Amino acid sequence: MTNPSSPITAVQLLEVAPEYAGQRIDNFLRTQLKGVPKTLIYRILRKGEVRVNKGRIKPEYKLQAGDIVRVPPLRLAERDEPAPLAQGLLDLGLLDNTWVLIGATAFGIGDIVPTPYNGAAPGVELQARMLASLLDANVPFTPRAAPLLLGMLCVLFAGLLFLLATFRERFASAGLPVAGVALPILALIVHMQLLASGNVWLGWVAPALYGLIGASLLMLLEQARVRSERSRVFGNLNSYLPTDVAHEIAYSLPSSSVNARRSDVTLLSADLRNFSAFGEARPPEESAALLHFFFVRAAEIVEQHGGRIHEFKGDSLLAVWDGH
Repeated sequence: MTNPSSPITAVQLLEVAPEYAGQRIDNFLRTQLKGVPKTLIYRILRKGEVRVNKGRIKPEYKLQAGDIVRVPPLRLAERDEPAPLAQGLLDLGLLDNTWVLIGATAFGIGDIVPTPYNGAAPGVELQARMLASLLDANVPFTPRAAPLLLGMLCVLFAGLLFLLATFRERFASAGLPVAGVALPILALIVHMQLLASGNVWLGWVAPALYGLIGASLLMLLEQARVRSERSRVFGNLNSYLPTDVAHEIAYSLPSSSVNARRSDVTLLSADLRNFSAFGEARPPEESAALLHFFFVRAAEIVEQHGGRIHEFKGDSLLAVWDGH
């Protein structure tokens, strides 16, 4: 066993007795090295300074009976030296009307941690900074009205999204995706501004998600509306025009350019015989029904034979066959 009051100045070789077989190496060292801090034991294990049978091992290694454990020299901090205050070396007047943080940094047990303030700050410095923040009222806080403020921010986002959705088709199609990205960023900026100016922790995740989900849903609804309108236009055109022509008209963007091409065609002109006399003798409802039946049936026959209707005029129509 190791004397807790004396440092280990030489390498020790410990043989594992049968009763310690199956025990983890870290637990074995804690029982053998009395008085050695646990953090120091794990540090020498991580650095590979502890060897078992001349090989490096991990802290979870389980010992076997007869293993030879090599323990390196260890330096322990002196704990019996009194503090300056106990020795009377400190002027007690310095403590009048002051806050005092009493502590020490154990450099030997890895009490140095990286922080936003410094690359390597001791624990006592972190405690001092926390205490200074509390005394200076410089700690971020969430006001009681935070839910109300978040609700108002969400209502503002809803209003902006509604305005974008009511604009024309092109502006809404381009503005809603931009809003889906800009609104979460705006929520983060508001949160950071309140935190920097007044140490107010408002939160930004809820309004950011609200803006993102709202913009996404409105964008999907806008796309569904546009698709439904174009499908309805295509259905109306397809009642009188060939499918390819109706599709090109319904799903093509408007353009001011004239798309003309030269080709050989075959034309067919057909009309209803004596339709003028029929229209004078019969009610207008019968004339309209006859025209509708004639145009629909004639368009079906023309399309079945590879043609397309070029125009309807009065009681006549003009059909075209390309490349014939």
